Amino acid sequence: MDLTTSYLGLTLKNPLVAASCSLTGTPESARKLEEMGFAALVSRSIFEEELPSVGTAHLENLQAIRQAVSIPVIASVNCHSHAKWGLFAKEIEATGAAAIELNLYDIPEDASETSASIEACQLELVRQVASSTRLPVVVKISPFYTALIPFCRGLQAAGAKGVELFNRFMQPDINIETGHLRYNANFSASKDLRLPLRWTAILRDHLDIDIALTGGVHTADDAIQALLVGATVVCPCSALYLRPDANPAGEILTGLREWLAHKGHRQVSEFRGAMRTVGFGSRAGFERAHYRKTLGGAR
Repeated sequence: MDLTTSYLGLTLKNPLVAASCSLTGTPESARKLEEMGFAALVSRSIFEEELPSVGTAHLENLQAIRQAVSIPVIASVNCHSHAKWGLFAKEIEATGAAAIELNLYDIPEDASETSASIEACQLELVRQVASSTRLPVVVKISPFYTALIPFCRGLQAAGAKGVELFNRFMQPDINIETGHLRYNANFSASKDLRLPLRWTAILRDHLDIDIALTGGVHTADDAIQALLVGATVVCPCSALYLRPDANPAGEILTGLREWLAHKGHRQVSEFRGAMRTVGFGSRAGFERAHYRKTLGGAR
């Protein structure tokens, strides 16, 4: 079976990319991910607030990770303003990274800011970073946009070579006994695949760039669904934490090969996108999840 995948202009041996997390943050853990079967990995992200204090050390670690593995390493940055990112993108180039993942993470707290102004700033940030580096840029976004299709088309126009759906934010809850905030990891489950699955299916025919799907990819079934709706690659993360003694990547690849054989496919490209929204005529299959059908009321 040929699982070869083209992503951001890179040739990958399969469509599995390890999502940015602490497990992609050291040369040792990166080697383990490569041994599991991942075709590429996204490094642990550096946040805008960290640039002055650990920017140099982050670049050195990124270079060490790149030298420790033979698979492509995508450098992740998490930012919300324009300052310094163009220059830092050039410094990332020097580490040998294959691409840049740009996380658009911002919690608007100014009541005078409109959705249009926020999106304009984010698109300008993408434009500046993409124009300052020769590396392909994939933009990882949240689902919290009023008009996701035109925004993603704006990302494409700004120079992004891919979009990643969706960022899972680590959000606090409250300990009602102590009155303190609790910061617990918000791991995904397979049921969380539904949101990025829907939007990948919808966006696939509106964009000419790659789509990476993350959030809810735990099994071969999850990965196959993502590829069917048009995802270029899938990016597991939580599965690595929830099953630390297992090899989710190996299990996904084995299941993918078995499914390909069962369906008579020899290449991933033969079925990628077969279930995107154009296959549903009216597009109602993904754009509207009918309560009547979901709850069993339809006949």
